[in-house]
Amino acid sequence: MPQQRARLNTDIAKHQLGMNVGSPILAEIAKGAGPATGERTIEKVPVELIQPNPFQPRRDFDDVGLEELAEVMKSMGFFGSLLGRRHQRHIQLAYGERRIRAAKLAGLEEIPMEIRELSDEDMFNVALVENEQRRDLTQLEVGEALLKAKEQFHLSERDLAARLGKSKGYVRNRIETAMLPDDLKEQLRTTTEDVFSASHARELDRIKDPLIRQLTTNKVIHEGLNYQETRLAVDRSLGLIQEATTVADTGVPDESNADEAEEVYETNDNPLRQQREPLRGIDRLHQQTERIEHTIQQLVNDTRIDRQELRKALEELYSTVFAYASDLS
Repeated sequence: MPQQRARLNTDIAKHQLGMNVGSPILAEIAKGAGPATGERTIEKVPVELIQPNPFQPRRDFDDVGLEELAEVMKSMGFFGSLLGRRHQRHIQLAYGERRIRAAKLAGLEEIPMEIRELSDEDMFNVALVENEQRRDLTQLEVGEALLKAKEQFHLSERDLAARLGKSKGYVRNRIETAMLPDDLKEQLRTTTEDVFSASHARELDRIKDPLIRQLTTNKVIHEGLNYQETRLAVDRSLGLIQEATTVADTGVPDESNADEAEEVYETNDNPLRQQREPLRGIDRLHQQTERIEHTIQQLVNDTRIDRQELRKALEELYSTVFAYASDLS
């Protein structure tokens, strides 16, 4: 391959990686371990030999944006260089898949690239942070990438948070989003975030019955419910509150217009009324038990909660339930 020598200092590398916001791990990758002269090798790589980053979390690429970028490349050529590593007979991109796609559309045959020795973990870090810090990724895409890294590289949520420069809660929320049922994840992929967000999906995950969850999801989307209204709809589906209960009745702050009319289901249609009837008896107890278990799990995983106080509360709960069970024997 034709080669040229170029001097790339840390600032240029950071700029090419989109690292102006300052990720510690990417700063280390940008500095790298090159020759004592500080020079790097830039190679002209045939586009047909370039493969995407195997850890690329981004799934969707804007076709219109790609075509516009391709038009710019046709007139001005490919600006700058990309970073990659050798993989058998190919070169794997660390970042810049969008630019490669546009270059192919523009008919470019070669792309300037800096070839480095990068580990799988380096490749993951570059792909995730370069996309996420530019706000190109959805919560689901970030979550799926974080979950993959957690399992493949044996990283804790605290490790991931430190590498991204984010809070532990930020990482946990996105990993929880990636662990949602397939139907909710598919809804996130096919619905705009202003209509159906990760917060909506995590709330709907409280419903474990797939049919009831799908019916409630349809209601959330078709009626354009916000988060608090979705929470209320989920409570209704679980039979935890009556149909006529509103956000205002729950005492939970609502993000929507406070003057909005109260939501009341009024109908003389008996079949509809029966369809909306809350779960009763043992079924309702099972649903409430699942909710309590979910709450306990959240408390156990929350490092801010005093462990002794939590244990005492759980023991009191157990004693109460056991006393009722004993009376039935």
